[in-house]
Amino acid sequence: IRDFCLSRGLGDVYKRHALYALGVTLVEEHYHVIGKNADINQLLIVFNFIIGLLLVFRLNAAYGRWWDARGQWGSLVNNSRNLAIKFDNYIGLNSDPLFRDCLAHFPALLKFHLRKEFDRSKQLVIDLGLNTKDEHHYPNLVIHTMSKILNDYRKKGVISLEQYLSIEVHLSNITDILGACEKIRNTPIPAGFGFFIKLALFVYILIFPFDWVDNFGYFILPLLIIIIYTLLGVEILAEEVEEPFGYDSNDLKLDGLSANIYNNVMSIANLSEPNEQN
Repeated sequence: IRDFCLSRGLGDVYKRHALYALGVTLVEEHYHVIGKNADINQLLIVFNFIIGLLLVFRLNAAYGRWWDARGQWGSLVNNSRNLAIKFDNYIGLNSDPLFRDCLAHFPALLKFHLRKEFDRSKQLVIDLGLNTKDEHHYPNLVIHTMSKILNDYRKKGVISLEQYLSIEVHLSNITDILGACEKIRNTPIPAGFGFFIKLALFVYILIFPFDWVDNFGYFILPLLIIIIYTLLGVEILAEEVEEPFGYDSNDLKLDGLSANIYNNVMSIANLSEPNEQN
């Protein structure tokens, strides 16, 4: 908890608000200017309701993005397996190393693309033996290469039209997954909404001691720290979850998912000997 707070700058927030709460307590202890004020109590009740609605909506919106991203990568796992199995049965993955390697390495390429690690994306495409001179969207290049390979097999009569359509649907699904992940990455939750929630939390924390200091006295200090940790923790967690493709502890485990797909494709390729071509 301590490392989490320090990494997000909450340590300074705690100190400032603890000093603020201490000041409110000292004023009340010596001058009794607050007392049992019903108006402040009613104001805090209204703020409780507003803050609750805002935080629920904020966390749901952020988690919705994370869950959508997880669903897309789950679909990528399934489509990659189906594509590998059908291609291996119809043609043979080991008989076409370029298609096999493009399919096996595509998840890693998508991972680099979503993280905007363009140098690593380019190097991976170069390792696959593809020409990167006039192409900057490397996932498109790899999908286009696999599509061209499939279409060439169809033209040569190696696979029938029905087999081609059966395989191509999974490649089209992978293209849709790419677009869906790019939509999540490129359309974050509006910054103004996050700023408004932070402002509302700031105001709530300012008025909080006035309602409870008469009941708790100096115990308002640890109570305020708990409130700050809970409310700001929800907001910070939402900020982390809404960007699911990074390296944070709550982001998707893209390294494991891409490695799993790579292993699946290579395992399928080794299940049988390459089919003989007629």
